[in-house]
Amino acid sequence: MTNRLFISADIPDEIKDKVIEFRDNIYGSNNNVKWENKTKLHFTLKFLGDVEDNKIKSIQIILEDLLKELSPIKCAFGKFGLFKRNEMPSVLWLGIKFNKELIQLSELINNSLEKIGFEKEKRKFKPHLTLIRLKGNENLEKINGFLDFDLPETKFEINEISLMKSELLSSGSFYNKIKSFKLNK
Repeated sequence: MTNRLFISADIPDEIKDKVIEFRDNIYGSNNNVKWENKTKLHFTLKFLGDVEDNKIKSIQIILEDLLKELSPIKCAFGKFGLFKRNEMPSVLWLGIKFNKELIQLSELINNSLEKIGFEKEKRKFKPHLTLIRLKGNENLEKINGFLDFDLPETKFEINEISLMKSELLSSGSFYNKIKSFKLNK
């Protein structure tokens, strides 16, 4: 059996609340728009795809070994941005200011998991929180308003990395934590 897995850098709940506050202040609280749920806000360090059950323990051992000596990672939000598909906006996201430690962690995870058969990520790591996957019924003028918004400085620490399972349902995706690893050196 396979599970759709990824590795996430988790952010504190109070920071997730701030993100939702920023979002609602810019866009308004429109119920026709399907924003990502607060519980789904995270930074993806590595998407693993469909993984056989018998590989999960190996992934956990590698992550535990990699992360046991790491300290929490200090971050600050940067700017909002858009990913596009066929010239049309497809994802609104919130990025962080350049963070060498988070980039190095992503590379370390990539290199370590390559040793047990996972393909190394070819794209440059761009840490971001996905706020909405655009479906076409959103107000693009308001969405573009995010790009010009100057965020107040918001600092936070990433002190937990998780191995996550993503289930695709007709109502959207749902995430379950398989195992979390504290950064507390």
